[in-house]
Amino acid sequence: MLQGANFVPALEVCDPVLLESKTVELLDLSVELIKADVRQPHGYDIHLAISLIYFRISERNENDYTRAEMIARQFFEVQKASSRGRALNTARYYWTHFSAAHGSYQYFNNPTQLNNEKKEYFVLVISEGTKAVPQTEGARLVRLKQALELLQLLSNFIE
Repeated sequence: MLQGANFVPALEVCDPVLLESKTVELLDLSVELIKADVRQPHGYDIHLAISLIYFRISERNENDYTRAEMIARQFFEVQKASSRGRALNTARYYWTHFSAAHGSYQYFNNPTQLNNEKKEYFVLVISEGTKAVPQTEGARLVRLKQALELLQLLSNFIE
């Protein structure tokens, strides 16, 4: 049996509780990166990428979605207000992705939250997310298009 970065069969089984707790620790640390300089995209990018992982491995709740969506929106607003805005399309991607995920959660768990105000919000997110499509590629483009389609379906659901 080899140690270090090498294959160790006994260590291949991942403890899901440990994985989730370490991911939550990383989320908390990444919030500190954002607080250190709210204008820099690095903290946001790290936090939102870890959030994507967190939502794949943990049981989600409304507060988690709300927090991720709020940080993604803040990232978008900071990048839009920036003279350079070098991560604007990345911010659009995350905002669209987390808005769709949160909207989907609300659809299945609390559809009364999907009202006309939320529909206007979805339309805004769709318009901004669509602007990122030409500059996005690969798997991220597929996820962006899925999120845009989901937001469109959710906004059509709201009458």
